[in-house]
Amino acid sequence: MNKKILGIFLIGTLLLASSVAMAQSVGWKTYTNEKYDFSIKYPDEWGKNEVSGDLYAVVSFSGPKGKNIAASVSAIETESPKNLKEKIVTKNFTIGGITQKQIITVKNGRMYVMTFVANHEAFKEANDTYFKGMIKSFKLE
Repeated sequence: MNKKILGIFLIGTLLLASSVAMAQSVGWKTYTNEKYDFSIKYPDEWGKNEVSGDLYAVVSFSGPKGKNIAASVSAIETESPKNLKEKIVTKNFTIGGITQKQIITVKNGRMYVMTFVANHEAFKEANDTYFKGMIKSFKLE
């Protein structure tokens, strides 16, 4: 019985160590949008695409080829409310095999929406390896 518990513990430790090593091996770049006063870090091997208009800007990040992982930040001019005291965070939800989460905040008359998506099977690993780091790095000036 003790050997089984030890074996399970060792497997769990190895999985955690490999996940941490993978997260540490990711190089990061910083995207800064001066017009909408925000920045976010993203993995350096990811693609980046920007679209903007008079009252909005969207930056999309696409994960490694074949992984079906993506993230985006939208900044939208809004009249009200001027600020939210708390961020709105959606629970992860799955539609058609795609899982996503969103984080929404408002500051200085601008709404910022961060969206993170991946295939349902890959979402947990993408969240642990990429999305959590991106969320922590998000800064509003």
